[in-house]
Amino acid sequence: QFALLPTTRMRYSLVLWFPFFILFAYGLTSVPRWRFVTALFLLLWSAAGYQLSRSAEILDYVFSEETMVQVRSYLPLYEYLYHLKNKSNSTDYLIGFTSPMRTGTSPDVYYLQTQPGLDGVFLSASGRRYRLERDVKAILDVHPYVLLAYNPADPAPNADKTLEIMRQEGYIPCAVIIDEPGWRAQRYVNQVMGCDHQPAPIVYDNRIKVIDRFARYVPESKALQILTWWEVADEGLLDEYNVSLQIITPDWQNVRQEDRHLYELPPWDVIDLSTEGLPPGDYRLMMILYHRITGEKVSGLDLASGETGNILPLLSFTIKPPG
Repeated sequence: QFALLPTTRMRYSLVLWFPFFILFAYGLTSVPRWRFVTALFLLLWSAAGYQLSRSAEILDYVFSEETMVQVRSYLPLYEYLYHLKNKSNSTDYLIGFTSPMRTGTSPDVYYLQTQPGLDGVFLSASGRRYRLERDVKAILDVHPYVLLAYNPADPAPNADKTLEIMRQEGYIPCAVIIDEPGWRAQRYVNQVMGCDHQPAPIVYDNRIKVIDRFARYVPESKALQILTWWEVADEGLLDEYNVSLQIITPDWQNVRQEDRHLYELPPWDVIDLSTEGLPPGDYRLMMILYHRITGEKVSGLDLASGETGNILPLLSFTIKPPG
C-alpha cells in the first residue's frame, strides 16, 4: 500500500509474516466483541485476496514480464522434478530445449541441480546447425547416459536434429521415463552398453573412481569393446597413473594387453582390444591402475561385486573354435 518494498522483492520479506500474524492475532483478540471483528476481518481479507488473484495486478507481485516470458519458454520443470526424482540416475544428463533470454540464475539450475541433483542443460529450441552439433557433441563427450526431454505435441526444431546427432554418435533409445501429452523424457545410452546395463563403479584408494564400466566380446569383429568412465579428485593424478587392460588365461597367462595414460581416457572412452590370433578357450579381461613411474598397482573396490584388489576382472568370455 505504501510502496515500502519493490513488488518483485517482497518474497524476501515473507519471514516477517510470522511476527506480524502474532501482532494481528493479539490485536484482534484484544478488542471488544473480538469474535465478530475477527470474522469480519477474515471476510474482508479473503475478499481482497480473491479480487487480487483475479486481476492482472498480481503478476507484478510474482514475476516480472521478462521472467514470465522466460519461464513459459521452458517445459513444465516442476512436473519433471516430480517424475525424475524416482526414475533418473545420478549418471543421467538431461537435454531439454528452450528459448529464453537468460539473466542471472536460470530456472533449470534450480529445478535440475538444486532439487534432484541432476545435471542437465536446456539448448536453444532453434538455431544454427553447426552450433547445435558442437554443443551436443561436447555433451556426449562427457556423458554416456542422456535423457532427452521435449514436448512431443510441439517439438522444438532442434529436438529432431539433436536426436539425429545422437544416433550418429552411436546412442540408442532406451526406457521412456516420462510420457505425457505435453512432455516426454527418454533415456539414450551409448550402444556399447545397451539399455539393460546397470552402473558398476570402482573406487580406488588414491581418490580415482570409475563411475561406470562395461565390456563385451564381439566374435564377428574378433575384438573386445571396453567402455570406462573415469573421475579424478585431482587433475594432477591424470599424469601420474596409467591403465592396463589385459586378457588373461585360466592359468593367469597374459596373452594380450592395452595400456593407456589415464589422461587419454577421461571422462569416458571406448577401447577396442583385438582378440585376433588367440586360440579357442576361456579368457578373462582384467583392469589394472598403476603408477606410471614406479609401476605400483593401486587397490580398488568393485562396488557392484564387492571384490577388492589391484587386479579387477571386467569380463569373462569364450572364444569358440571356427565353424
